[in-house]
Amino acid sequence: MTRATRVQFAYDDRYLYVAVTCVDDSGGVVAIGLGRRDEQPPTDMVTIAFDPRHDHQTGSAFQTNPSGWQGDFRQPERP
Repeated sequence: MTRATRVQFAYDDRYLYVAVTCVDDSGGVVAIGLGRRDEQPPTDMVTIAFDPRHDHQTGSAFQTNPSGWQGDFRQPERP
């Protein structure tokens, strides 16, 4: 089943802002839960990933879930 998801981007001289709204009319099926930072809980989540060099080898990703858990990771440049 497909549900609407809205993603908005805004930026200023220093930051990029991302807002994600995931619409689900049956909230009882949304998996929520807490976990330690960077230890991914078995829940629904949103991941935003960036490949700023468009080389498919470097980049960063940021994750969150309905409970406010946060995770991030980075694939550094290779020498």
